[in-house]
Amino acid sequence: MKSLLVMLCIVLAALVTPAHAQMPAAEKLDLSGFNPLQPVQLYLTDEQNRWLRQKKTLRVAIFPPDIPPLVLNTVSGRYRGMNADYLALMQRSLNISLEVWRYQNEAQAIDALKQNHVDLLLTGLQYQPEPPAGITLSAPVISSWPALVTTLANVMEPLRSEKFVTVATVDDYPPEAWIAQSFPNAQIHRYASYHAALSSVAEGKNNYFIGDSLPGSAIISQEFALALTTVKYWGDEQKRSHFLIAPSQEPLRQIVNSFLGAIDEHLHNQITQSWIEKGNLTFALDKLELSHRERLWLNQHKTLRIIVIRISRPIPCWTVIWKPGELLATS
Repeated sequence: MKSLLVMLCIVLAALVTPAHAQMPAAEKLDLSGFNPLQPVQLYLTDEQNRWLRQKKTLRVAIFPPDIPPLVLNTVSGRYRGMNADYLALMQRSLNISLEVWRYQNEAQAIDALKQNHVDLLLTGLQYQPEPPAGITLSAPVISSWPALVTTLANVMEPLRSEKFVTVATVDDYPPEAWIAQSFPNAQIHRYASYHAALSSVAEGKNNYFIGDSLPGSAIISQEFALALTTVKYWGDEQKRSHFLIAPSQEPLRQIVNSFLGAIDEHLHNQITQSWIEKGNLTFALDKLELSHRERLWLNQHKTLRIIVIRISRPIPCWTVIWKPGELLATS
């Protein structure tokens, strides 16, 4: 009898184990967003508000890698970074509970979305994303531009050149044809991480880094502030993050896009600058506080005249002493 029971257990284990092995493992993370952010004002329809009240909890899937400043290391079980700030802001603005579930890879997260185990999937920054069949994209959540980074000793070099230069990038972004518009004779070295690419410039192995401005700026401010600097941003070839939404969740897509559309540039900048410590940038957000004497001077000088001198070679420094109607000195 005992041997029969043992055999039965073995057979059941063989039948059950594969099914469990195929189930995607997900870890629930504690959402640690930036609490001082005020909820955005939304104008939702009665039907959308009813949908949110009935839903009660939104489940959001994420997946590695954890790339600062979007996502900080999640080993501690906390979800922190720019993504977490946007999710916390959405939670307060929609007045709904929100859960973050971390899957082992993108395929598992997409599968969970298709099977309605989660309601949303928050992507990383992507260049020209193509959603899986049957999945829709939300409006962009975070946008990042390509940036040109070089050493502090190299800042006066031209921002475009037909000379031979070496350029470090991460993976296949941005495309070689696009880089060739500024540096047609560049030799491009592709690296697997932002740290490796930026280190190559700091160590003199490459002349420039061209790549995603957000991860690049975060690493520069933390590790290369005395060696590297960003000298140019481009307005095209952006990378963006989105929410992926199943087609059965059309009301949710409309609600999420309404939320994203209500976030103004001031709030976007506030979230970004809280994670990229590049000096005190509060002057870019707040009203400039002037003394009585400064305000009086501005009232008396309604027009400011600026000298722009075109030169054919780089000059390390200009000093201009200006007196109304007269240029006193340059050096």
